[in-house]
Amino acid sequence: MISITGRLSPGAGNLRIETERTHLTVLHERDAESMATYYRDNADHLDPWEPARPEDFHGARSWRLRARKAQLDAQHGQSLRLVARHDITGALIGVCNFTNIQRGVAQCCDLGYSIAKQAEGQGLMQEIVSAGCQHIFQDQRLNRISAACLPHNTRSRALLERLGFEEIGRARQYLKIEGVWRDHDLWQKLNPEDI
Repeated sequence: MISITGRLSPGAGNLRIETERTHLTVLHERDAESMATYYRDNADHLDPWEPARPEDFHGARSWRLRARKAQLDAQHGQSLRLVARHDITGALIGVCNFTNIQRGVAQCCDLGYSIAKQAEGQGLMQEIVSAGCQHIFQDQRLNRISAACLPHNTRSRALLERLGFEEIGRARQYLKIEGVWRDHDLWQKLNPEDI
């Protein structure tokens, strides 16, 4: 079951997407400490899959700045950076980001996501990303969501398959991960509704 309340305009802060075990909200300044802790505590878990981060990435101050930008970007329809919290504990367990939102003839965006090490393997990431995609297709009315993952990231590949994404190719030297330009497999999911 997914429940979506609030709207993105004029204020992004009131959007809330509820799933069976989690709730998602647009990244906000009040999330700064939690985001810094999330990335700091999960650095070893996430570093093999994500681009190198600047030195201040794990600081609450830099997350407050990112949160302000996330709110503005959401209000202007440029991106939707969602923070996922567990309903029972309230702990920040993951993120689900829809970036590079394009309107006009394209009506598409890029998807990125991660989950805390201790929340892995419980189906939570599927629940979170599925709810985010539903919002993007039904409420934002986009036609396509694109994703990319490293070919050897079996968990991410399996997640995308379970969510109905189709693999459409490989981009050579797509992102710099752990100091090396890495190939990534490209995936897409199309809106099942005629928009």
